[in-house]
Amino acid sequence: MAKEAGLRKVMAEIHTWTGLVCSWILFVIFLAGSIAFFRAELDVWMQPELPFSDGLPDERVSLATALDYLRRHAPNAAEWSVSLPTERSPYLDLGWTERGAEEASYTTISPYPNAPQSKPRETAGAGYLVSIHSNLAAAEYGGYWLTAAAAVVALAAVISGVIVHKKILAEFFTFRAGKKLRSWLDAHNLLGVLPLPFHVMIVYSGLLLTSHTVMIYSQTAAELSGEEFEARSAYVSRPLDSDFKCNTSVSAV
Repeated sequence: MAKEAGLRKVMAEIHTWTGLVCSWILFVIFLAGSIAFFRAELDVWMQPELPFSDGLPDERVSLATALDYLRRHAPNAAEWSVSLPTERSPYLDLGWTERGAEEASYTTISPYPNAPQSKPRETAGAGYLVSIHSNLAAAEYGGYWLTAAAAVVALAAVISGVIVHKKILAEFFTFRAGKKLRSWLDAHNLLGVLPLPFHVMIVYSGLLLTSHTVMIYSQTAAELSGEEFEARSAYVSRPLDSDFKCNTSVSAV
């Protein structure tokens, strides 16, 4: 019994401090990720100058419009990329990489050939929320390490919380109103047990995703020198954003 009481006391300390340390960071990560789920709709809302239509043109018409724009604005590019319109994002997302350039250029246009193709206003778009969710918008400053560390700490908080509450099912049906701090603790137990499967899965899956990225950074840092790693890290962190931009690649010949 003494060992069990000692274990629960240690787990209570771990649960308290890990919760205090990571809860603020996790709140920002979860909030940004929840809003970024509607990234396509947010991008449409933030660029009202692009003509909107409920229907979508034929894919061949959209592709012809995209190729015509790229031939006129990036004729010497080494590579073109085209993201065809969808119901959630009824526009053409275009990208191109100039020969010898390290970074690609992107723009958004209407898929209709007769629509005005003026360049829409510059905006970070919902992709910025995605970067906050994945690396706190600080990829070049170790943002992926911070989110990975937060995921580890959050998982420790969840596991220690389960160990602390020996009678977790009984406490789920217990709420003592008007008992000041006791009432707050009962509410904490209730709201902690109800979404417990979600908490475990969301933290564990986030840990898997961030650990994969961290391992890429670790391998890159071990193989390259300091200056080479800084240049490479900007490239390694970019696919999270570029994946939302490109789904069709066209070689410029």
